Amino acid sequence: MPLDDLATLKNSMASMTSSHEKMAQASQRIEAKLRADTEALEASKAAFAKTKAAVEGALDKFKGRVKLNVGGVKYETTLTTLTADGDDSMLGSMFSGRHELHPNEDGEVFIDRDGKHFGHILNVLRDSSVAVHINDRVALQAELQYHGISQERCKRLITVSDQNGNRCRFDVFGRSL
Repeated sequence: MPLDDLATLKNSMASMTSSHEKMAQASQRIEAKLRADTEALEASKAAFAKTKAAVEGALDKFKGRVKLNVGGVKYETTLTTLTADGDDSMLGSMFSGRHELHPNEDGEVFIDRDGKHFGHILNVLRDSSVAVHINDRVALQAELQYHGISQERCKRLITVSDQNGNRCRFDVFGRSL
């Protein structure tokens, strides 16, 4: 019987050694994954800090108010309005702090577009409705698209009036409401 016990003990030891080796390998894989995740997190943290510094720099540079010259038409608005649609819009990206802007001697940032409808773009960014003449609706749609204003914002309402002063409400895509 003692020889059987010795064989059982020997088998148990071999099994424990194998289990220990498997646990050590699993532990090494987990440690490697944690190191990689930590490095990725640190890189993300550094990128965030860089973006945060750029945004804070833009805020300092413009002191919250921004003067624009859009095709010769002057506008003044806030950085909050310009970035209201996020970085996916042209204006949001332009004023995110990631791009260097070159204001003129009057402190205005020039945008090479027809300035006629830009006030409507600002109003879409500010609140939920815009009033335009019926003849300007298509031009406004084109400007919203050019500036990359989100579909969600474009679903907001426009009050359109004709030459007689009759009013109708549409979404930006021309669907009557």
